[in-house]
Amino acid sequence: MTQQDLEARLRMLEDIEAIKQLMWNYTYALDYGELDKVLDNFLDDAKFQVRMRAGEQTGLLVGTYDGKENIRGLYSSVLPQKDVYPAGAHLIVNPVVTVEGDRAKGTFYLLASGASGGGQGRYDNEFVRVGGKWKISSFRFTWNFVPEGISVPEQPSES
Repeated sequence: MTQQDLEARLRMLEDIEAIKQLMWNYTYALDYGELDKVLDNFLDDAKFQVRMRAGEQTGLLVGTYDGKENIRGLYSSVLPQKDVYPAGAHLIVNPVVTVEGDRAKGTFYLLASGASGGGQGRYDNEFVRVGGKWKISSFRFTWNFVPEGISVPEQPSES
């Protein structure tokens, strides 16, 4: 293996770890109500979609939100108050990340636990490296199940 091959492998591993760290930072900021830190993980023109795997397509955050400002509006209505003990925890597991240059795709499973029960779902996200930092360009989350009675007010759908 050449020095160039080793450097390429190292860069790919560093990129994968940076993307996993981005997702962990995202969920930590969610849990602790840090809206600006949540939004720091997204491109300004990010595409954001949450849906249910089967059945009714309303409920917990279900909808499509285009652009960071629409994402801000969504999270402003559902995040806990900053620095207050969180009502839940987002645990990201089973990361699978593929990197091709300055673009990447990642699949992560969510195990959400909280005072109202728990939920489970899957992230299928796309990432872009901008200025040396990875950002979410396309956020697609599918709830496989959520606790009964958990919902937020419906937000306008953007297409």
